[in-house]
Amino acid sequence: AVVSTQSTGEGFTNYLMSPDNLPTNIYNLPVYQNMDQPLSHYFINSSHNTYLTGHQFSGRSSVEIYRQCLLSGCRCIELDCWDGEDNEPQITHGFTLCSSIQFKDVIEAINETAFKMTPYPLILSFENHCTPRQQQKMAEYCIEIFGSKLLALPLDDAKAQLKPGLMLPSPEMLKYKILIKNKKRKEDMPDQVDKEKKKKKKK
Repeated sequence: AVVSTQSTGEGFTNYLMSPDNLPTNIYNLPVYQNMDQPLSHYFINSSHNTYLTGHQFSGRSSVEIYRQCLLSGCRCIELDCWDGEDNEPQITHGFTLCSSIQFKDVIEAINETAFKMTPYPLILSFENHCTPRQQQKMAEYCIEIFGSKLLALPLDDAKAQLKPGLMLPSPEMLKYKILIKNKKRKEDMPDQVDKEKKKKKKK
């Protein structure tokens, strides 16, 4: 019999996905580090444009991909939020041909799988393009669906307050908590509001 020394496409894929090709030591996969340091002292397994299954210009958006990312160990995922019809915020890649998905559906999927693989905190990175009215709807969904998992109030520990000049809380302190990272729209920022007022006065 003739034995081929060449690898097939399937064999090469199996090798790439096998434990022999992991970028990290398999024995280091369980948590072995000190998890009492400030959150900013750690590398965080993150995802960009999490909702997309393909091309960034014309790809399909998927709710399921959020579940897959969380089940594979991701701890920071991105939600690009835009105004949708019927006052329902949606997630899509703005100004492209990408499809959109409902914000509420994504929040429900995240809630189902947030802590299936690890108890350590999950960060939701909001790229927020919504109007105040739909931002209010987003806030309502997060409070209603995440419940006590959402970090909405300061922690009891005096050393873990989210204030300027203080160290961030540790992953240990934030176990089973969902954190939202959200940048204000330019037009909602105080300095931008002042600029707009000055423009109106000049007119």
